[in-house]
Amino acid sequence: MKYDSRMGIAYDTIFYGVLYFNFDRLKENYQKYPDISDEDFHLFYQLKEQISAPPPELYPFFYSDVSKPSFISNHFFYHFRFGQEDFAAFLARIETDSSFMQALIEYYLGQLDEAPTLENKKIVQKILQLDLDPLIIIQMLKCLADIEAIKHTLLSFLEKSFSAVKELHEQNKARIQKYSKVFQTDIFLKGLSSMGPFQCTESKKDRFSICLLNVIVILQKGTHETGRKFIFGYKTPHQIENKNAYFKISPIELCEALGNPIKSSILMQLQKKELTATQLSEILIFSRQTVNRHLLWLFCNWLIIISKRNGPEIYYKINPKFFAAAKKILYQYAESFEINCDDNKGEISDETVEKTNC
Repeated sequence: MKYDSRMGIAYDTIFYGVLYFNFDRLKENYQKYPDISDEDFHLFYQLKEQISAPPPELYPFFYSDVSKPSFISNHFFYHFRFGQEDFAAFLARIETDSSFMQALIEYYLGQLDEAPTLENKKIVQKILQLDLDPLIIIQMLKCLADIEAIKHTLLSFLEKSFSAVKELHEQNKARIQKYSKVFQTDIFLKGLSSMGPFQCTESKKDRFSICLLNVIVILQKGTHETGRKFIFGYKTPHQIENKNAYFKISPIELCEALGNPIKSSILMQLQKKELTATQLSEILIFSRQTVNRHLLWLFCNWLIIISKRNGPEIYYKINPKFFAAAKKILYQYAESFEINCDDNKGEISDETVEKTNC
């Protein structure tokens, strides 16, 4: 694979805003992963000193509850031309996109039959009924009041962020070159291919890039025919090693997870088919927030993986590799009691089972 710096710089520009507006949530989430510490945010802190604080009006563009990407991240994923353009070209297309601001509102409300305005009481009422941080609701109403001005503010912030991020990548050029060598090794590529939906081939059209702010991200776009495009966080190799090291699973933690009624219910539903957090919330009659919290735990501990994305919705499925490893671990755990039990001279009779079956 060949290296393309444009993708990583573009991703970091977007992610800087996401991290700025959701820092506490994201930091708490990332520190659940092995080998992640406060030191991994030092480049974000560095940028924060260089870039003027974004105005609160931009919060709806960057808001993420961790289980669902922000609007701007989702727009980037589906509209950025990976391997074909730089971030400046992407911004130029947003500037001329007359549907961009309506797409923001629809990201939260669903498809609208008419243009969103502050005068439209039906749309205003829908925004007020959203189960979200009140600050987001306030800022969305401000967007309706002056859509073009807010769009200009967003573009101005992203342009300034782009300049600072581009300089950051230049300052860390030697570091990026060092990581690039790792991402092109056979060991890394085989590890990547073993992880869920990620597919690595030896196509000459494949490209990869490195981002510095989201240290554990793995993003894939494209097909074998068009060439796959990857963006890797610089700690991705460590995460692949940890994800494949299922022998580290604690049998006690696994039993606690399977014994939790909500986690167990989620896993039972995902056994049947791939589902989103929204669908699970409707099926199980739990709040979206509750489902998100348990989904996040299951995902961070490898019991489930992402199968696909459809717009803002993320579909999850059971990770069979985890349960194959877990089966062995639980068997060994149970066997250790059988071996160590002094009273275990033979098999338990059917009579004993019947008498103790209260």
